[in-house]
Amino acid sequence: DIKKLFGEVDKSSGELVTLTPNNNNTVQPVALMRLGVFVPTLKSLKNSKKNTLSRTDATEELTRLSLARAEGFDKVEITGPRLDMDNDFKTWVGIIHSFARHNVIGDKVELPFVEFAKLCGIPSSQSSRRLRERISPSLKRIAGTVISFSRTDEKHTREYITHLVQSAYYDTERDIVQLQADPRLFELYQFDRKVLLQLK
Repeated sequence: DIKKLFGEVDKSSGELVTLTPNNNNTVQPVALMRLGVFVPTLKSLKNSKKNTLSRTDATEELTRLSLARAEGFDKVEITGPRLDMDNDFKTWVGIIHSFARHNVIGDKVELPFVEFAKLCGIPSSQSSRRLRERISPSLKRIAGTVISFSRTDEKHTREYITHLVQSAYYDTERDIVQLQADPRLFELYQFDRKVLLQLK
């Protein structure tokens, strides 16, 4: 059960505390924030930086994942379009909320589009058109963000390539969103040091 991933041991008491995302906070791995996967968007640079390809060496943080340890991967790299704090981070928060709060079947979660928009911090007063204009580009950028695990020696290379989100489907007429994650990355959601980030 992926909901079990959102637990943290209170070091003072040894008690397991469940970190439950709500409208104002979410469980977010420290690693992604420290790695700078999401960057502040300066208004003056918004147009010139929008399509910039970002490349991040995540070896130190993500070789701790069991996927990397089991396969002996010694290099991890995150590449993809630059993800901003204004929209992309909030959409990622919505994705984390979705997997934490809704029934996950296999590697997929399904929920109403309107609720997903709320989980992304988008006011319900916004029109359907404005919702699509905000969510669609962010989902494309997040789904286009690649995480590669690799190991190379003198003769051979072994590599596993995946995405922050494997696939995303939505239909505003049917009021539905379906998100698919790579099961081998579920551990990323329960990275050993979690924090509650307040959303302004």
